[in-house]
Amino acid sequence: MEKIVRIGLIDDHELFVQAFALLLENLSTSNRLRVVARAHSYEDALKWNHVDNLDLIMLGLHYSDGDGLDLVSHFREHYGHLRIVVVSMYDNAEFVKKAFLNGADGYLLKRNTLEDLKQGIDEVLSGETYMGKGVKPIPNLSGPKGKPSEYTLKGDAYLMRNALTNREREILKYITQAKTNREIGDLLFISDQTVGVHRKNIMRKMGVNNTASLVKKALEMKLYE
Repeated sequence: MEKIVRIGLIDDHELFVQAFALLLENLSTSNRLRVVARAHSYEDALKWNHVDNLDLIMLGLHYSDGDGLDLVSHFREHYGHLRIVVVSMYDNAEFVKKAFLNGADGYLLKRNTLEDLKQGIDEVLSGETYMGKGVKPIPNLSGPKGKPSEYTLKGDAYLMRNALTNREREILKYITQAKTNREIGDLLFISDQTVGVHRKNIMRKMGVNNTASLVKKALEMKLYE
């Protein structure tokens, strides 16, 4: 008898969720797929009831109120029976590696084919791990090395946030509050010279050359939170 697989979808684009739900329910796989839960934000996903009744969660990474990688950890920690598949536009090797380390069972790109999608769902539901075509958990060491400026060119807040270290994000928050290097150093118990080095690295990664431009971009991309 055909098994009904109950799916939860999470993505910050409502139209994508609606269209993807229709696609899944009409997809020809070895199981009958039913989307029974939907969320369009990080917080909405955390408020889901009856997660125990789900078999599979498919989710994106970027949300205005949180990080999909943290959602992977949350669902893996609290619902060990769930199969979890990331469906993302990001093929960044670091994101892929973190997703699997956090407990994902599969990783698909939004540019993958229907065959990739069907194969990925079938393999994950059978207990296997799946990576769609183009998904790599380690960087391509033979290719050109990525540069911080690539984040700037894409103008993607999620990529930019992940390009900055925890310390850099901490310092950036204080920079947007108009604090001097000395004041930031006193708050973080480091020297003002060290703060200055971090400030230069932040500016280089964000592709700006003065503090005013740095603050403006940080506020626009909400990197100060």
